[in-house]
Amino acid sequence: MLVSNQASSAVDRTIGQCLETYDNLKQRSGEKLSADLALLKLNSEKCLVDNTVRWPIPSGRTLRIKLYKGQKVPDDTAVMILDQNGYFQTGSIRRDHLTDKLKGHDLHNVLAISVKKGEKEVSITQKGDSGALVTSLPSNENELVYVYGIVTGIYTEPTNDGSHTVANSLWEVIHELCTNCDYLTDLQNNKPDDIDFV
Repeated sequence: MLVSNQASSAVDRTIGQCLETYDNLKQRSGEKLSADLALLKLNSEKCLVDNTVRWPIPSGRTLRIKLYKGQKVPDDTAVMILDQNGYFQTGSIRRDHLTDKLKGHDLHNVLAISVKKGEKEVSITQKGDSGALVTSLPSNENELVYVYGIVTGIYTEPTNDGSHTVANSLWEVIHELCTNCDYLTDLQNNKPDDIDFV
C-alpha cells in the first residue's frame, strides 16, 4: 500500500493498493520481456496524480509526459533520468532489446543506457534509482517529453567492465499485459493505445 504522512489516521493515510506485480513476462512470440512493474489502484479522493516532470533549467519548466509507443527506440537516443537525489542524469540508449541470461543476470529485451567516459560506457544511475522514469530530453518547441521505460538496475558488461543503466521498455510491457491472454490482469480490458500519461 502507498501511504501519505499528511493524514491523521492509518485509514486516511492509505492512498493506494498494489493489485498485481510483474517480473519477467513471456511474450506471445515466446521471448521473455523484463517487466519489473506493479499495477497500483489509487484512491482518487485521497491522491492527485500529476503526470508532469519539473525541469529546472531555465527557471522551472513543467513538462508533460507521454508514453513512447514505438517498438524500437532509435540508436543513441538522448535521455534523462531523475535520480534519487533530485538531479537529472543524461545519457543515451546504447542498446535496445539487450538480453543476458548468463552469470546471474536475468535481463530480457531491456534498454541499456550509458554515457561514454574514455573508452568505456558508464551507467548514468546508481543503486537506489530503480523505478525512475527514462524520458526524452525537453525541447524548446514544446513542453512534452516521452517516457521510454522505467529503471530496473545496473548491468555490468562481462567482457570490458563497462556498465549500463537498464530499464524495461514500458510500452512493450503495457502492450503485452493488455493483449496477451496468458495474463489475467486488470489491464486486459483496456485497449493499449488508450493508455497514456497525458
